[in-house]
Amino acid sequence: MSDIFRKMLEDQDRLCKFTSPSIDLEKILNPAGSALADLHATHRLFEDQEAHRKILADIYGGTSFSRLFDDLEKHRKLLEGPIAEARRIGLFDPHSDRSKTIMAATEARSIYERTFRLPERTEFGTLIEQARQASAIADTLIASLQSTNAMHSAMESMTQPWLHIEQASQSTAALAKIVAIGDRLSHVLPYEAKLVDSLRPILGDWRDPISFANDAMVHPIFRTEFYAEKGLDPTLTDFPVVTFHEGAVIGGLESSREEVDREFSTDDKEHDTDSARARKAFGQLRRFEVTVRAFIVAVMEEAFGEHWIKHKLPKDMRDKWTDKRQAEIDAGRSGRPLIEYADFSDYRMIIERADNWNTAFKPVFRRPEDIRESFQRLNPVRIATMHSRIVTLEDELLLMVETSRILKAIRSRSR
Repeated sequence: MSDIFRKMLEDQDRLCKFTSPSIDLEKILNPAGSALADLHATHRLFEDQEAHRKILADIYGGTSFSRLFDDLEKHRKLLEGPIAEARRIGLFDPHSDRSKTIMAATEARSIYERTFRLPERTEFGTLIEQARQASAIADTLIASLQSTNAMHSAMESMTQPWLHIEQASQSTAALAKIVAIGDRLSHVLPYEAKLVDSLRPILGDWRDPISFANDAMVHPIFRTEFYAEKGLDPTLTDFPVVTFHEGAVIGGLESSREEVDREFSTDDKEHDTDSARARKAFGQLRRFEVTVRAFIVAVMEEAFGEHWIKHKLPKDMRDKWTDKRQAEIDAGRSGRPLIEYADFSDYRMIIERADNWNTAFKPVFRRPEDIRESFQRLNPVRIATMHSRIVTLEDELLLMVETSRILKAIRSRSR
């Protein structure tokens, strides 16, 4: 991690500490907190390094900075102490280094977005061929799209600039991969070996058990580097925020914007704001976990009877659930079914336990390392949403793909 980004994260934590008297303000400041660092020298860095512009365009996309100032003023009377501290460090001074940094970051986002354009229709054939030749992975993934002209149709459907001015074959290959993933997920069993093996070179190899450092994982830049280390193809998200989401909708990985609006009844004027994206991810994961818990209960009861929790959980897991339930009762709240006290990592451990796997879960997920991989790809974004932190495009991509696969496998079992 570069010293500059490390300093950004340190300043984010410092800002979180003085905003702790109010959860509301903390949620407002956390997403933009790392942009408040003393980084007067970074303007030149952002001009020189495309990757850094992409990170800022993703993490601080939309109207984050302008909304930050509006929301801070809205809470000024209620939060005199934190606002005073914000003024003291120069957040509201247009001439301060921090304000200049925000301006530099905003300009970096603008520079990044201007590197994309919409292609002419006459270019489609050439672009597809260039992308195929440029990437063996893309060639493997889009082979099934050739007869249906799905890629050509996707290009025609795009309304947001998506073709990188200087790296046309790369952005075309990335769009092809997104469309191909969506197409394969809709036509192939989610844990068919060929699909699993074709996803691994572009989403990374997550089969081995991973110990996630929660304190570090909440930081978006740490997660971005972590994803790169695991092998996630960075070109898949190398688009402006709105462009990426349009491509995901066209590719079938994401619900249409209208469906999302109806589901969340959002009042946001901008759909690509940090808060809207974080709420959407949180909602997706919440519904996903409810479905997974119900699935586990149904499968385990069918295989082992209604008292499976007493005999078929990994060591000490039932005791932890019982302690959580008792703490809730002691606090004056009604106790819930024990399964609802499961941690996210518990689902995978229940499924992977040898006797549970062989009797109940193998017919659904086929290979234990494959379902382990799915849950581990989801864990970083789950950590981020539980701490009300920024959700990146990489987070959203893994969330789309892996929740779709697991839920499709669950639904396939019940047919």
